[in-house]
Amino acid sequence: MTITSSEIVKIINKPNNLRGVYEQHTDQYARIHSYRYYTTEDVTEDAAKLAAHALKVDANLAPIESDSQTVELQAGGEEALPEYQTQADIDRRTLGRLMLEDDPRVFLNGLEYFIAVELRGGSNANARATYLGIPRAEYDLISKRFGDVQGAAFFINDDKGQIWEELPPGYF
Repeated sequence: MTITSSEIVKIINKPNNLRGVYEQHTDQYARIHSYRYYTTEDVTEDAAKLAAHALKVDANLAPIESDSQTVELQAGGEEALPEYQTQADIDRRTLGRLMLEDDPRVFLNGLEYFIAVELRGGSNANARATYLGIPRAEYDLISKRFGDVQGAAFFINDDKGQIWEELPPGYF
């Protein structure tokens, strides 16, 4: 578990006997993660509920990290080292999220990441599928899509070299 401490930092009394509860859960990197909820119960001494919320916060850290990594890659950014999951887990989750991308130009931004995953995963498709913890058929779909986009990128980049700098006479 990555959550190392939890505490209720504020309870705000609301109308109708409702209480707004604000918790803080600190992870192993001393980062604070908030958890807020409303209840009619007295929670000042409810350690079990606090522990249950810590588990919820902890369970969300890896998916949030994967989402963040995917957004960064889609924007053309760099890969980050995982902090809340193994490298294979973030690779699998990030590739899955990239496979949902319907804009080929944005998808292409993940190509370098895919190549890095291939290097980490082993020397053949079976080893890479095992590394990612997915069936070989699913790995083949991911690999084919990146291969297709890589092939298209060659022609797109070649096309960029054919763009005119200015209009020739007679095109005005």
